[in-house]
Amino acid sequence: MQTFNGTHQSGILLACMPKSGSSSAARMISGFPNVRLAFLVPAFDIREQEIDLKILEQQLSANVGQTFVAQTHVCLSNTTRTFINDKLLVPLVSTRNLPDDLISSIDHYAQTDNAKENFLVPEGFNDRPLEEKIDYVIHFQTPWLLKFFKSWIRYERFREVWLKYEDLSRDNLDYLRKIPAMLGLDLVIDVAADGPQHLSTRRLNRGVNGRGRDLMSPSQLELIEKMIAMYDIPREYRGYLMTGE
Repeated sequence: MQTFNGTHQSGILLACMPKSGSSSAARMISGFPNVRLAFLVPAFDIREQEIDLKILEQQLSANVGQTFVAQTHVCLSNTTRTFINDKLLVPLVSTRNLPDDLISSIDHYAQTDNAKENFLVPEGFNDRPLEEKIDYVIHFQTPWLLKFFKSWIRYERFREVWLKYEDLSRDNLDYLRKIPAMLGLDLVIDVAADGPQHLSTRRLNRGVNGRGRDLMSPSQLELIEKMIAMYDIPREYRGYLMTGE
């Protein structure tokens, strides 16, 4: 693990799409030796989760012989890149294909404890037909998801630190074993010893790959494809964003 001044370890930034398994990933990583959970923002609610420099400095000051992992919905801005270039943070980037991500967000809005977010959706949203709810989340959420994805694929080590929800849902122990190398940690995950502990940390929201495509109409999927093209996402990533493959 790198240090930024010879004594203090860099923090781990888990930059993530919402509904990409990042809560589970953060808890798994916090199970590594000398890694704690932390936050880099003063509050959540509906605010943009831009990293607060004062909070970052406070968290880094405790990083002697230990580090933290901070799950954050944040794009790769020039400011965030500076934190990475200065070795204050080591990034991991968690994503999910768009149809599955959007359907999972509908499940999220249906939960009764999300009042701070649910005012963003139309009144009576949860009682509307599924087709209408899908239309809404495509228009409302896809622009931010594409902004997030396009910002991070500019990072030169993106493919080396890319965590996919699809891999987590297929085999979370294999997913977990890949993370230490991404972070430069000399750590081997002992499946026999660590498996039950890490399996118990899962909080997957109906983690069925392909569920989004099954529930969306051809015209809805076509709209997502058009938005991906409009955002000029490189063709090498377009298949993943539509199918997870």
